[in-house]
Amino acid sequence: MAFDGYNAHNLFYLYMIRDHDKAIDFVDWTKLQAENVVIAYQPHVIQYINEHYKVEVLDTKGKVQTFKINERLP
Repeated sequence: MAFDGYNAHNLFYLYMIRDHDKAIDFVDWTKLQAENVVIAYQPHVIQYINEHYKVEVLDTKGKVQTFKINERLP
């Protein structure tokens, strides 16, 4: 989960996903690697991801987007 700032309110969702045996944690959205799958919903984080990485959008639900990182752009 790529998130900027205070994130305690996201822990509820993170723990729910973990309870379903899915591996998830917070990541530094400025240091993503190829093959990472990232969830983001803050507009500036989504913009950064789109501007700095070649991505595949796996899913969009409302403001939430799930990306697969293919590579970092030069």
